[in-house]
Amino acid sequence: MRWLKSLIIILTFLIVSALMLIGYGFFKKSQNPNWTLTDIFLTTPKIKQNKHENPSTNPFNDILLQLSPECVIEDIHPDDNRVYLTIGPIGPCHQVVVIDIGNGVHLGRIRIDQ
Repeated sequence: MRWLKSLIIILTFLIVSALMLIGYGFFKKSQNPNWTLTDIFLTTPKIKQNKHENPSTNPFNDILLQLSPECVIEDIHPDDNRVYLTIGPIGPCHQVVVIDIGNGVHLGRIRIDQ
């Protein structure tokens, strides 16, 4: 009989804990409708979208990088919603170009001077 009481106490504790977590989730969702529990564990920053801006499903137009004739794309590294283009060779061409692949926006360049 003692084990049955212990089992009931443990199950009661688990039910109360689950209800508290559900309540916390409702509270956070009421503050921010886009909140998810996985946001806490993400380490890479995301590009924030405007609330009124709907992500386009249409493909974007060409992106003109305006590279010198001696400059070449040495490496392409996709990461989440961005792509990083490493331009070389080392010297005046050495830079990293960051592009948002969701809508084709050129976010910027990281120039590497030696």
